[in-house]
Amino acid sequence: MTGPLARIEVDPDRDGLWIGLFGEIDLSNAQTVLSRVREVIAEAAPERVLVDLAGVEYIDSQGVMLLLKIAGSLRESRTPLRLLAPVDSPAGQVLAISHLDDLAGERLTGEAGA
Repeated sequence: MTGPLARIEVDPDRDGLWIGLFGEIDLSNAQTVLSRVREVIAEAAPERVLVDLAGVEYIDSQGVMLLLKIAGSLRESRTPLRLLAPVDSPAGQVLAISHLDDLAGERLTGEAGA
């Protein structure tokens, strides 16, 4: 649990490090979520990271900034990042509008679990 609105689940054995985000990511909790995600990544030292946004019901500009910060940190360590969100979900729509779906030069928005 990262706050009253968001939840993080982690599976380090699922094709690298799978991080599932659930609930709402906004100004009230984005920094807490970011800190926890960075902590999980540092502990796991994964070869690749998959952030699954299928469970995100709401994401605002602070959530977008959170994803950009995660991407920047992973880019520095040359760790591949993939963002997953159903295209018609709130997170999928935000990824498309903010162009985070092409952040790493590949198609990042897809069906959850793809």
